[in-house]
Amino acid sequence: MGTHRLSFRGQQLVSHGLHRFFSLPNYLAVAAEIATVPLLGRAYFSALLFTALKSVFL
Repeated sequence: MGTHRLSFRGQQLVSHGLHRFFSLPNYLAVAAEIATVPLLGRAYFSALLFTALKSVFL
């Protein structure tokens, strides 16, 4: 379960772009989505709460 990473012998890891800051940049997109969807309905407390909870689990 979770995210799988493929690695090949003799190949270097990607170390440019968003990969410099995040090993899995998709997590950033998920966090932005979780923060944005409640804001569309003006649910500011829910946006803050669920974004904080998600950051704990990431």
